[in-house]
Amino acid sequence: MIVVSLTVSLLLTRLLAAGPLPQSAHAADELSSSRPRPTNPATASAPAVQAQGAEEILPVISFPDPAATMGGSKISAQEARFLAQGVPNLGKLASLDDQKKLLRRFFAEELYYRELEELLQKSGIPDLNQAGADLLRRYEKALPPELSQDSRFRENFQKYKYEKNFRFSAGFYASLQKNHPEKLKVPAEEIERFYREHQLQFLTGSTMTLGFVGASKETSDAKRKIREARARLLQGELFETIAEEYNSKLPKSCYDGSNPPVELLKMALKVQEGTLSEVMENNQMYFLLRLNRKMPPGYVSPEKASALIELHLQNEIVRGELMRLLMELAGRHPVRFFF
Repeated sequence: MIVVSLTVSLLLTRLLAAGPLPQSAHAADELSSSRPRPTNPATASAPAVQAQGAEEILPVISFPDPAATMGGSKISAQEARFLAQGVPNLGKLASLDDQKKLLRRFFAEELYYRELEELLQKSGIPDLNQAGADLLRRYEKALPPELSQDSRFRENFQKYKYEKNFRFSAGFYASLQKNHPEKLKVPAEEIERFYREHQLQFLTGSTMTLGFVGASKETSDAKRKIREARARLLQGELFETIAEEYNSKLPKSCYDGSNPPVELLKMALKVQEGTLSEVMENNQMYFLLRLNRKMPPGYVSPEKASALIELHLQNEIVRGELMRLLMELAGRHPVRFFF
């Protein structure tokens, strides 16, 4: 399944799992070597919302100021207390050492994000929200029409739309595109190979266009009116004209014309293509159906799929470049904890 997310969090998890986290450090020279940066107002001034179980541990751990540093980024004691309130399952850990270990991993990820944000700003990407919106538009534009209504892709877009992981990854994509576009070039043969090896991802379901005329059972003589509509259609009146006349009076709770209920789609499958159904009914209405066009399942062509595949492969390039950068940051600016 082609996905949108570039998953900074997953890369950080792999990086942090590669070796033990640094032990607590207290040397004065380590503190003085950190460039002071203003506290993130969005973090420091936000009202504290107590996470379930967090109150069991927060009074026990005393955070110094700063609690942790990485390069020019730091987590103050105030921020550490606030961030700790959002750490899942912290209060469920029985050991104080385990609680500290979980907090250090959580704080390390936060510091990596801050360093990445500073690097992205320096590279000319000041607005991560805009970068995320731009990348989503790029994906939506690349999506072939045959897949644009596929729930797999729609849910994927919605899932990542507001995630911090996605915004950071989109910012890194935008930075590469702006400063090193040559790194995002994908050879045509790579796109062709991906299509051959993952062709099932581009399988489309059967499609049809459905003509519909309905009358609510709340309307007097609804069945008689639908019979009259059927007679007029058989006499040659335009389907669109009668559909507009009837459906404009139909409550949206019956059918709004945009997303046919599954029940109607099942009934439509019983109608021969190009013919008009008999009068049908459900609990809410009487109606007529006409199956205008039905297409069997098929595959999106390589030409139509190429733009989406290119974005997916660029995603993989960005993932590799981002992991390289995170490892470089880890070597150049190790995370230090003071609790």
